[in-house]
Amino acid sequence: MNSSTLLRRLGVVATAAALVAGLGACGSSADPGSGNTLNVVVTTAAWSVETGSITLADRLGFLREEGVQATFSTAKSGTEAAQQIIGGNADVAVATPEPVMIAAQQGTDLQYFMPFYGHVIYGLAAVPGSGIASVADLRGKRVGVTNANSTGATLLRTALKAEGMSEKDVTIVPIGVGAQQVTAVRGGDVDALAMYDTLYTSLRSQDIAVTDIPVPGLDQLFGGGLLAQKSALAENPEAYAKLGRAVAKALAWSRQHPEDAVRAVWDSKPETRPGPGQDEQKALEDGVAMIETRLGALIPDPQSTSWTEIDPASVDRFADWALGAGLITGKPPVEDVLDSGAGAAIGDFTPSEVRPSAGS
Repeated sequence: MNSSTLLRRLGVVATAAALVAGLGACGSSADPGSGNTLNVVVTTAAWSVETGSITLADRLGFLREEGVQATFSTAKSGTEAAQQIIGGNADVAVATPEPVMIAAQQGTDLQYFMPFYGHVIYGLAAVPGSGIASVADLRGKRVGVTNANSTGATLLRTALKAEGMSEKDVTIVPIGVGAQQVTAVRGGDVDALAMYDTLYTSLRSQDIAVTDIPVPGLDQLFGGGLLAQKSALAENPEAYAKLGRAVAKALAWSRQHPEDAVRAVWDSKPETRPGPGQDEQKALEDGVAMIETRLGALIPDPQSTSWTEIDPASVDRFADWALGAGLITGKPPVEDVLDSGAGAAIGDFTPSEVRPSAGS
């Protein structure tokens, strides 16, 4: 498959063009320096415990403590989230790097200023009894993905390419998420999976012992985070640092108090609560596992804030990966997609001293 075909399948070529067209015509939806609310859009199909932890910046009073206001909404894809920034409907997006790299080669000025994922959250895993231990073992096998255009599917294609294979050597099977995914795995419809971290955690919580398939170098790639327009970051660095610090405090607190964090997300986003007939204790345990999976990768040391600074080398490695995967046709300079000066200010707090505000 050539790169232009893959880009069309990912649904980003038209969007990248729209981003470029919109860049000169649209501004940010709010002036952070004026005290207006910053609009943050998070890439997720629906709120979950691990994505909802970002909203605790508001729920627990950390935004108020930093003197900044923000609202949180969702977008179904990183491309949609990035588009909302350029279109003036959002100030900040939380997204993986693919759409940002693609937009960068088209001339947009989106930049990351804080991490949200410790590394690429997608990976490959083998279904129990499949006998698969390596990427080479996938030849002739059925690989489940959330959908054919997902980042997991892209990762699969890239991993196969590195082993001298292509997607023609496997059968890609879209199996969705949740109950549909569990049914497909338990029903023997797939031999392996190409999905994101917390989906594997969910399967394991249901006694489905999927095993990781090593993909060399994957844990050294930048996974994504909070991004904004470069011009907005330059004009209002303090406002974005305050927002980032409030979010960082929420994540640091959640990392240290995962059970309390799950309950706080349930209060903040009632749709994440266990439904009628569900075992609340089991849901709490599963939620803690989700928090520990996602935030454990982002924050290895709960008492450190060094994680708030994005490693430029990891961004550069992701750009190399995106180029090799055919997502981009030209590698953007790291400085085009990374504001490397924000991390120190965002991490200017002591995790052990973080407390929810009274009344939150």
